[in-house]
Parts: sequence; C-alpha cells; structure tokens
Amino acid sequence: MIVGGYSMQDESVNGEKCITVKAHESGASFFLQGDAAEIFRCEWRIYQLRVDDSFEDFLYSHDYNTLLHTPSYDGTEFVFEGR
Repeated sequence: MIVGGYSMQDESVNGEKCITVKAHESGASFFLQGDAAEIFRCEWRIYQLRVDDSFEDFLYSHDYNTLLHTPSYDGTEFVFEGR
C-alpha cells in the first residue's frame, strides 16, 4: 500500500508476520516483526477510524518517524585512541 509518499508492505519471514514502511523521498525504511508489527497495524487501523489525517501524521504522532531517521554517513572513518 502506498500512502502519501510512504509505502507499507506486509510480509512474512519464517512464518512470522512482518511489516516494512518506506519513505520514498528519502529512501529510509524500517522493519517490524511479530508483536511490534501487529501493534503497528492495530494502531494504524485505530488512527484511521478516529482521526482523518495522513499516514505521515500517524507516523509522527506515534513517534514511528524516528525509525526513519538514520544518521548520515560522511565517508570518514572513526579514529580510536591508540590506533
């Protein structure tokens, strides 16, 4: 399902229900499995019934948007003391 720049895909890994959410503009995504995936699905269904906002608003209001933020990598390597 594609919703306002995001896609949500139900999957199954080793018989366990999973979900992948991807932000198309940034290319960032997150993966939930088991109970976490089921909780996400339930929260989204409830949100749709109670509030007529976008999927993006749902992600932000439930702090799932933080899972889409990945630290940027600038190509430098970490330098450890003594090496």
